[in-house]
Formats: sequence, structure tokens, C-alpha cells
Amino acid sequence: MEMTDTVRHQAVIEVTHHGRLLFDVARQYGLPTKTLYLWVRQSEQTSEAHASWMYGITSMMSQLKAKYFN
Repeated sequence: MEMTDTVRHQAVIEVTHHGRLLFDVARQYGLPTKTLYLWVRQSEQTSEAHASWMYGITSMMSQLKAKYFN
């Protein structure tokens, strides 16, 4: 099976959002468990970075709103 970004994303979603075991999902997609583990870990790190960035933007928007609209 060719590992497209869509397949990679779907495999990660099955583990992170559907609570399936890494081993089971890896076997279903014909992947080494370690590969799927690394993908899931990378996805979590990306999500954390995105959340941090969004917090910074929200904070900045609140400060600007307070400065210019109060």
C-alpha cells in the first residue's frame, strides 16, 4: 500500500481520535508499529505548537481590542 499523506493522516486519526491501538492500526495499514508511533508523536507535537500559536494570537487580539476599542 502506498503511504500517501491521506493514508498517513487516516492512520494517525484512528489512533488519536478513535482510540485504536497502535499495533492494530499499523498491522491494518502494513506499517511498522514504530513508524506509526513516530507519526502520532509528530502529530501531537504539531498540535501542541499550533495550540501555543493560537493562544499567542488570541492574547494579542485581546490586547489590541482592549487598547483600541475600550
